[in-house]
Amino acid sequence: MNKLTLNVYGKVDGKKKVVKTYETDTLDISFGIVEDMMEILDKVQNNSDENAILDAIMKNIKNVRPLLLDVFDGLTEEELKTTSTKEVVQVIVNIITFAINQINNLTVSTSKNLLGAGEK
Repeated sequence: MNKLTLNVYGKVDGKKKVVKTYETDTLDISFGIVEDMMEILDKVQNNSDENAILDAIMKNIKNVRPLLLDVFDGLTEEELKTTSTKEVVQVIVNIITFAINQINNLTVSTSKNLLGAGEK
C-alpha cells in the first residue's frame, strides 16, 4: 500500500496553507469500519464517476469521520474540519481499494489452504 496522506489547512499570512500533514503507511482497520466502508462501496459499485463517489461518502459522513480519526493517529476532530474534501475522498477511495485487495487476498489464500488440505 502506498502512504496515505491527509493535509490539515489553516490561514498563514491570510492565505490558506497546509499547516500539518498526517501520513500512515500501515493500515489496520477495525471490522466495524470496514463494514461501514463496504456500505459506501455498495453505493458506488460499478460507478467510477467521482461525483457519485463523493455523494456516497458525503451521505455516509458519519462513517467516514471515525475512519479518518482511526487511520491517522493524532488527528483531531478540529483538524478534520479543515481538511480538503477532495483529499478526504481520495483517502477513502484508497482505503476501500486496500480493503478489497486484502479481502481478495484472504479469499484466495483461504481457498488455496482448503484445497491443499484435502490433498494428503
